[in-house]
Amino acid sequence: MKSLRLLLFFVSISAFTSSCLKDHCKQQVRMYFPIYKAREVLLSEVKLKAPQTIVLAGKIFSYGNYLFINDVDKGIHIIDNSNPASPNKIGFLNLEGNIDLWVKKNLLYADCYDNLLVLDISDIHNIRLVETLPNIFPQRNYNGAALDATKGYVVGWEQKDTTLEMDCKNNTNGLLYGNKRGAVYTMELSASGASSFIPPSGLAGSLTRFNVTGDFLYCIDNSTIHSFNISLQKPLKLADIALSWGLETIFSFDSNLYIGTSTGVLIYSLITPATPIFVNKMEHVRTCDPVITDGHNAFLTLRGGSACGGFNNQMDVLDVNNLKNVSLLKSYPLTSPYGLGMDDNHVFVCDEGYGVRVFTRTNVMQMLEINKIVVEHPRDIIVLDKTLLILTDTKMVQYDYQDINNIKFLSQIN
Repeated sequence: MKSLRLLLFFVSISAFTSSCLKDHCKQQVRMYFPIYKAREVLLSEVKLKAPQTIVLAGKIFSYGNYLFINDVDKGIHIIDNSNPASPNKIGFLNLEGNIDLWVKKNLLYADCYDNLLVLDISDIHNIRLVETLPNIFPQRNYNGAALDATKGYVVGWEQKDTTLEMDCKNNTNGLLYGNKRGAVYTMELSASGASSFIPPSGLAGSLTRFNVTGDFLYCIDNSTIHSFNISLQKPLKLADIALSWGLETIFSFDSNLYIGTSTGVLIYSLITPATPIFVNKMEHVRTCDPVITDGHNAFLTLRGGSACGGFNNQMDVLDVNNLKNVSLLKSYPLTSPYGLGMDDNHVFVCDEGYGVRVFTRTNVMQMLEINKIVVEHPRDIIVLDKTLLILTDTKMVQYDYQDINNIKFLSQIN
């Protein structure tokens, strides 16, 4: 914070010294200052509130008759889905800093910035926070910023427009830093796109980064598997297993973990569930790639562009019958794929700019696209009892596909 004080001191005296600074110019800027919230306050506000509109949907989870939809960094929408044709919003669990979740035996496991929380949902209308494990996800920070951790978590940014005196020769390309540590972000108002500048946000994953297998919870961040024993109400931390950078999604099948990364699929055995053991890796070009499997074939979507890197947009089919000898069987071109799901005969792929593609998978070497669901911005999907639960950026839609050739709209919830 010392450098920040120096900055503010400089700003305060610049008006009196500008005549002496022949090489300095005045520049209108928009500055962003972090808004902090103490951990104790944050946890005290974890409560069920009245239903709210979805702002930015992240993850979706189905548990019994209930759906849990994460609203990125805000909380969790809880929905009674006992009648998919007419879902009913129960409430909104206020939970700032939340990205991922999982439910087992009426216990909701959720992240809250770097904390792992356990909530009792046995009474869905009276959800109670029962356990808190701090410092579990240390990578939930802010890129490029050295913030004052003693003040708590950054839950927002205060915007201020002002005029600064600066070096005329300084080529900032539109972006300045209020101090060398990056705690204050500054944008030249004259720069292109300045009005749409968004301060950096906490690290987020694509699709699920939580998985429960038996009595064990596995959580991934960008480079680590965190394992917990959850046989009791309070999770027991077991291990932190360091992996390569770029972990994105996690999926379990038949005592194995399949971890989608930005450069391939990692396979870990759960023969010792406390400490998963590396089995194999299937590499590909740099892309984002959720992965699912039935134990014989693994299906993963590769999405290029933006933060994902690369240019490939496709679905790869792998032979995983022998985990020590995984091989690529075939690739199918797509537009910009995200999440995917499957049943015994079909694979459903969320494909941005196209909709949800429906493929046959009885012969993985000749998968045919037999239907399409027109949905804007599909992100993730759950296949459940001949019902498709499709999550978009701002809503969840459901379809009945008992007749795969005549898929019928059931409901929408915003």
